[in-house]
Amino acid sequence: MATLLQLGGLPFAYLVPTLALKKHGVASMVAVTFVGFVGGTLGLTLPIHAVFWATLMNLLMGFGAGASFNLAVVFFTTKTTNGFETADLSGMAQSAGYLLAAVGPVLFGYLNNLVHSWTIVLLAAAIFATLLALSGVVMNQHTNIYE
Repeated sequence: MATLLQLGGLPFAYLVPTLALKKHGVASMVAVTFVGFVGGTLGLTLPIHAVFWATLMNLLMGFGAGASFNLAVVFFTTKTTNGFETADLSGMAQSAGYLLAAVGPVLFGYLNNLVHSWTIVLLAAAIFATLLALSGVVMNQHTNIYE
């Protein structure tokens, strides 16, 4: 299933840089991020215990992951005016991102042990995914992050 999640994001490595230059490209990729992460995560909370459903939800989450990661990389160059700003933004975002990636699974595991429910953990993940999509909407509204 983890492989399917990763494969689901693969097409967006090609689509996002191309679509980001279009008029509504960034907005559509933010929408894919929201639908992929929130839809896939909430889809796992449903009482459907079939391999097909799990496969579909993992592919959907992969779409969100691929769109969000590649859109973040596009933002590094399109929301800055020079190489120094790009390097600063990239370093800050990657430092925070890898910190969250390291701490997130531990915190989600702790939350599961605390409440004895993966549903609560998945709901928390959906809330964080919504915040991620909202930050993409805000980023899209600014031409330069340093303004």
